[in-house]
Amino acid sequence: MTSLRALDRSNLEEAERLLEQARKLRESIPQSNDGGQPNTKGNKSESLNLFEGDESIVCSYRLYVDIGREEGTWMDPKWGASGKRIPFTVDIGFSDEIADFEVANKMVKDNFSGKSSDIKLLKCLTKNARLRGGFDKMKVSGGGYRIDNKTTVRFYITCEGNVDEMGSSSYGDIHVPKGELYFSIPCFMNNVSNLSSKEFPGVTVRQKGW
Repeated sequence: MTSLRALDRSNLEEAERLLEQARKLRESIPQSNDGGQPNTKGNKSESLNLFEGDESIVCSYRLYVDIGREEGTWMDPKWGASGKRIPFTVDIGFSDEIADFEVANKMVKDNFSGKSSDIKLLKCLTKNARLRGGFDKMKVSGGGYRIDNKTTVRFYITCEGNVDEMGSSSYGDIHVPKGELYFSIPCFMNNVSNLSSKEFPGVTVRQKGW
């Protein structure tokens, strides 16, 4: 399930406040009782916006994603059988820069009979997606987008996933894999500034390498 909300300054300030709270909480928690010293270093707060002042960005949104087992999925029967889900948010910006071949080549090629716009760059405005309300994170980077038939924007972001070096996920029998996550969202008047903010259970149906 995915939904979008347009970003304004109050949204960004709230995100920064929550990140700072999470950082302070982590710093206050000592390490396990193995003789080590309490962790007082902590992580530096993330940049509020990696593309502050980037005039190529037409509009920006906060993307709300809720990954889990959906009815009719083709995933392995054991995947997500527990009913657990992974909700996270990530701030994205739609740029008017034309994508290079590497970015364009990763777009889903499924609009065989309709018309598509040029493929352009989509930028992640922070280095990490926010999981567990900002108490966990997942590294993300940008991707590309296009508008199909003047009614649907299709885009992807690239993520590092949430699986550790041992191949385990803290969410049990579900995980976000490393690679591209694909989305399709209705838009109005052939313009990414007019995306629907309605929740769509079937948005995250494009999956590679799962």
